[in-house]
Amino acid sequence: MRILSNLAFFQSRVWTAATESVCRPDESPDTLPPWRQVARLLRGRGKADLVVTMGARVSLFYGLACACLFLDSKQVAMEVFPDFPARDSRANRLKRAAFRLVAKRARGMVAAAGAEADELARRLSLSRARVPFVPLYTTVSPGEAAGAEEGGFLFSGGRSWRDWKTLVAAAEGVDLPFVLAVGGDAELPAAIPPNVKVFRDMPFAEYRERLRAARIVAVPLVPVARSTGQVALLEAMAYGKPVVASAVAGVADYVEDGRNALAVPPEDPAAMREAIRRLAEDGALRRRLGAAARADAFGRYALEPYAERLLDALKALAAPRARA
Repeated sequence: MRILSNLAFFQSRVWTAATESVCRPDESPDTLPPWRQVARLLRGRGKADLVVTMGARVSLFYGLACACLFLDSKQVAMEVFPDFPARDSRANRLKRAAFRLVAKRARGMVAAAGAEADELARRLSLSRARVPFVPLYTTVSPGEAAGAEEGGFLFSGGRSWRDWKTLVAAAEGVDLPFVLAVGGDAELPAAIPPNVKVFRDMPFAEYRERLRAARIVAVPLVPVARSTGQVALLEAMAYGKPVVASAVAGVADYVEDGRNALAVPPEDPAAMREAIRRLAEDGALRRRLGAAARADAFGRYALEPYAERLLDALKALAAPRARA
């Protein structure tokens, strides 16, 4: 089976051996304009059995182009979650109709969370079999993770759907410095406790160094039925860090409370504070959770097993019975 994609997943030998990317080795979907990605996908689709598109914009534009040209899109979309606004307007109705048209003509979509797969199937009127859940992988290599030390602070970083309000409130009364790496447009409470230091748009290299040196990592998330928080969670797990995470859909498939992390109810500062204090005071618990997290990161959530799972899901979607 020939698979064409705009993924620049060159670090995986399994993936690159089985697929062809429209991105060159010095390009990525973040740096290559969407229109150019779509043009390359359209140019190469004739010789492909399956076209895997990553990202909402490229997936939508490629699917619509195929529909307008009366072409079989041969499409499987990834990292797509249409946030249909509640406000009913002509523009929003057109957006919903466009996504549903693309989804109906596609072979399927791949989700990174079980609840996200359920929600995509519901919103886009797809059978659940056409929206497989494929767990993500850690972007930290074993070499990078080796020798990570335990510092004297809690670290939390990320952008999408972060619940900084709850984490900042949880910091009050905790005898531990908190270091937060937030996006430039992140909304934070007006009053920040003295033990909380906030960095906006922290460089990635510094982010990784802070993560590597943390004693505890927090992944505070708002409750949404979509993929969010897994990258930060899996990075922390790879470094062997004890994690406190909000028990939301995005990380529910990855966190086993009390075994590889601590899960707390979302938007509950008291529960978050108690879990952080528990980890701060119990070194044996930190080491046990961290060891289990690292084993999971480089076992079930390692890079090549992810590539194999993704290819298996794509082959299943390409089968004639999956199109019914």
